[in-house]
Amino acid sequence: MLGRFTLAMLLGLLLTQAGCGPSSTKLLGTWRLDGADKLQELMGGARRPGGMAGALLETAINAMGETGLEIEFLSNGTLESRFTMAGTKTEKSGSWKLISATGDTYQLWCQIGDEDPTEIEVTMIDADTMEMVPPNIAVLNRKFKFRRVKP
Repeated sequence: MLGRFTLAMLLGLLLTQAGCGPSSTKLLGTWRLDGADKLQELMGGARRPGGMAGALLETAINAMGETGLEIEFLSNGTLESRFTMAGTKTEKSGSWKLISATGDTYQLWCQIGDEDPTEIEVTMIDADTMEMVPPNIAVLNRKFKFRRVKP
């Protein structure tokens, strides 16, 4: 009798503890960069040269047309990156996993294509808004705001 009770208690403890680790479900889905102007700023830099070079750069940025960046986190650990500029769409696949979570801040390991793996920090602002350094441009080490794409 005591053996069955002990076994049942251990099984119950294991089942309840299995769900106590950090959860990445808030991150799942497609996230779009908030504002193409942010991406254009990224491409041209916040500080643009003056004079003729600055005017030429401004014209080139304005000619980019539709610009966007989407990052999709899938539950199977797959990561999709979609970048659109001047009508050209570039898609890359990779993988991701949750390293740790503290409150609404998540540390992720990401690898896209043949690029070196990188660790990024994601901060959830609310259920549909996050800030992160995009894993496909992590070298910039700059956070941008992303909004959840509704299905």
